[in-house]
Amino acid sequence: MSESSSSSKKLNEARCPICNFRLRSCANVDRKLIKSQENIDKVLRLMNKRVEIGDILCAKCNKKLSRQNHSSMLMDNSEHFTSTLSIDDSISTIIDDQSQSIMVDPTLEYTQIVKDVIEMPFSRPIISHSRCFICPSTSNLKDIPIEARLQVFLKRRILVPKRNRCCKQHLMNGWLNEDEINNIKIESDKCEIELSDIAKFMDLLASNSLNIKDKINKRLMPQCQLYALTAHSWEDIDHLQSLMTYMKNTNKRSVIQAIVTFLCKLRTGNVNKVIAVFSGMDSEKMVGSNIDSVIKSFEVDILPYRFGYQSITRDFLINERTSPVVKNLLDCQNNLIIICDGTYNLYQKNSYSGNKKTTLCKLFTICTTDGFIIDVPGPYNVNENNATILNEILNQNNGLSVLLQPGDYFVLDNGFRDVVPILKKRGFNVMIPNLEEKNIEPTNDSRLATKIHWVVKAVHAEIGQKYKLLHNQFENKSLPRIAAYCRIAFFLHNEFGQKFNFDSGNME
Repeated sequence: MSESSSSSKKLNEARCPICNFRLRSCANVDRKLIKSQENIDKVLRLMNKRVEIGDILCAKCNKKLSRQNHSSMLMDNSEHFTSTLSIDDSISTIIDDQSQSIMVDPTLEYTQIVKDVIEMPFSRPIISHSRCFICPSTSNLKDIPIEARLQVFLKRRILVPKRNRCCKQHLMNGWLNEDEINNIKIESDKCEIELSDIAKFMDLLASNSLNIKDKINKRLMPQCQLYALTAHSWEDIDHLQSLMTYMKNTNKRSVIQAIVTFLCKLRTGNVNKVIAVFSGMDSEKMVGSNIDSVIKSFEVDILPYRFGYQSITRDFLINERTSPVVKNLLDCQNNLIIICDGTYNLYQKNSYSGNKKTTLCKLFTICTTDGFIIDVPGPYNVNENNATILNEILNQNNGLSVLLQPGDYFVLDNGFRDVVPILKKRGFNVMIPNLEEKNIEPTNDSRLATKIHWVVKAVHAEIGQKYKLLHNQFENKSLPRIAAYCRIAFFLHNEFGQKFNFDSGNME
């Protein structure tokens, strides 16, 4: 039998002198060969075990020996370095360089690598490479990036082990969703971190100032702060980004930053100089440029295909966007029920309303009974009444008339009374409050019309509360944008807003 095969057989039968573990069950690189009296003394001093030259420690005992050796060194050299890890204070770690020893046994031909680790008084989640450490999923996993590990520590002071894995759906561009961080469960109040990871954390902190621009681009801004500025979540903004193919990232701003800037303008109505501070822009001119780019992308990529008459079908409106309560009240399952009303915007141009006592322009809202906006024609001169505007819309080719059929319902208020004969002549049913009727049945119909028509008022109120810009006075130079701002705001309501089906649970 050759010398190499004899050595291999001897190794396979050998056991660790400390824990009696069979050595063939662990990898060669994780073992440690006792080669000198110095090794014997170290094992005796740190582990209180006697070994002999030629003994081989298993991977577990070798790691334990290495850890205790480093703990001993840290205590002996505490006057030379401190290891402090803090969020708000500076992070500094001064550690004496210690070369890693690679021991080679010429007979058994194996190498041994020791990883420097430090035990830290910080919480950690479960250590697992086979399932997500946030949820119990075992599929579609990905190693958690170091940026996400630092994000978790900054948020909750939890150190995520290096080789942990999580579901891909928890990550957005290498960063964890803000809500997922709060779902991480703590497994232990102590953790181990490799020295190389500490250096990487320090480099990452040094290279990232984490100003508001970085927080937006890397999605580190908390959801509550983002909603306060934009009225939307990160999921909403990512969805908008996926729809906008016209707009590209540039050296000065990302698509995400431009979208947040635009939504902040729409949400707050502040001047561009203030928006520049909110969004991390260098100047108000850049804010204006970003807003123009976002509006252009909406007009090219989104509004023609996802908002307005041409983007929807009659069946969709009847089956998906008509309130079940209204269907039951009117006993119509296959008819389209439309609510119309006008709303106003302040602007500087000479369009004085004697009724409202100020300069206004009028936008016309057409919606379904659950608050879904079919279209927002306009703006119109404030002195045009609702009846005239509706009659004009019905006479347009490829407009509202392509969705309508005889027998459909219009729910209107008293401002539309002049157009009622025209609608009935076309075969439509019209519901309008009658304030002078005294009989019971017509009075009930009048109350029903008021109840259904309330939805369009609720839509105007919700959009007005979310997007303060639409309540501000538009300057003359901004007049061409009024229609775009309003159509975008109503599209956002359709895409992310709630349905007004509050009575669905009380249909009986």
